[in-house]
Amino acid sequence: MNHTLHAAVLLLACSLVLPILAGCSFDYQQAAEVEETEHPDFILEHTTYTVSRSYTDPITFTAGHAEFFSREHSVHLTEVTFEQKDADGKVIVNGSSDSATIDTDTNDTILDGNIMLYSQTEEIRIATDTLYWDHEDQLLSSPPEVPVSVTYDDGSVVSGYGFSADFTLRAIEFAKETQGVVQYE
Repeated sequence: MNHTLHAAVLLLACSLVLPILAGCSFDYQQAAEVEETEHPDFILEHTTYTVSRSYTDPITFTAGHAEFFSREHSVHLTEVTFEQKDADGKVIVNGSSDSATIDTDTNDTILDGNIMLYSQTEEIRIATDTLYWDHEDQLLSSPPEVPVSVTYDDGSVVSGYGFSADFTLRAIEFAKETQGVVQYE
């Protein structure tokens, strides 16, 4: 009788647990994707990273922290300073941001947080929170909702939303709500 009671309890326990276990599954594909995208291939502290293409002067980023993701073809940098030098070694652009994400295939770059950029050749200082650099087209732009301030060395200041700068045409535009003070000599 005792043996029959144990068998009945075991049968009851199995009948309660099996439906629960049958409803559970583990998606190994999803786990593999999380593993691949969440962890960098390697991490460097206090490092430099240079973006260079044969037709442009290289830009060197110095970062307090860098994470490299080969599957995403990207480098994530924090505590960033950067500079671009011409063929003679003269600094033509320099600046800083809280972070930068660089596409290692295209060299397109996203700068985020407390951005200060100075172009010696254009004699302008750009201040904002987010900038996109399209390396192929040499275009610098901001999201339409992010304010951008451009200060010229002559004292002129222009600010607004929808900023874009085409460095091949040497033209700066704002899409909306532009204001400023322009100095005339």
